Amino acid sequence: MSTRGSITHGSSFDSHVHIWDPTQFAYPWLAQAAPRLHRTFTLEDAEKATPEHRFVLVQAAHSIAESKWLLGQASTSTRVAGVVGWVDIHGDALLDLAEIDIAPALLGIRVDLRSRHATFTEHNLTPLITELHQRQLTIELLASPTEYSMVAHLADGGTFVVIDHAWHPPPSLEELGEWRAAVRNISAHPQVVLKWSGSWLRHSSRAREAIAGELLEHIGPSRLIYGSDWPVTRLSNKERTWATEVLGDAALETKTCSPLRAYPRLTPVP
Repeated sequence: MSTRGSITHGSSFDSHVHIWDPTQFAYPWLAQAAPRLHRTFTLEDAEKATPEHRFVLVQAAHSIAESKWLLGQASTSTRVAGVVGWVDIHGDALLDLAEIDIAPALLGIRVDLRSRHATFTEHNLTPLITELHQRQLTIELLASPTEYSMVAHLADGGTFVVIDHAWHPPPSLEELGEWRAAVRNISAHPQVVLKWSGSWLRHSSRAREAIAGELLEHIGPSRLIYGSDWPVTRLSNKERTWATEVLGDAALETKTCSPLRAYPRLTPVP
């Protein structure tokens, strides 16, 4: 028997699934997205599309209302393992957090470092990081390797840090230098987890192998978690097979044990 926010032995996670409703919430990024994404994606759609036993819903709008909606959706399905929500880091983030951390499904908060204001520094996030640590919540980041110093600062705050989309490695082997350096440097911070999410077919085969090698050697499977990024990415059988082949035995760990480490509120069923 399983409970919300828990898994049983043998269960697998997709740690990065989206649902959204443009009739209720604003998603400015959809204007540049593929036309097929310009519609509502429901929880039922996600359940049908996700082969893993359970999945994590990740915010897609900069909206407290959307985070509350996701938490409400999570309460209706035993397949939803939890929610990564949103708070306004340029406003009263602690008040926002208190407003949405009223449901057991909340696993963490996602912050987009790429869109921060020019005057924003890592010190602005310190009170939020302290509060997340006390609440056993994870901070999830949309970031590029250029934000390494801020990521390292956040990692020193005690809470787990999940970097989405494996820190956005560039598609060609020749451009991986800065990404490689960031991954190797951040490996010294045990609280940092990289999420192996989205499509990798735009990367050359040599780049994919190099990326997987760097992640396995310097981060390790215990600090890698799998996410499909559905429906932004619709993984083909070719992509799923490729990930399993490249990651080998580590592929299973990224879907089972590793999410438990990345999201402290996920605990095994006794």
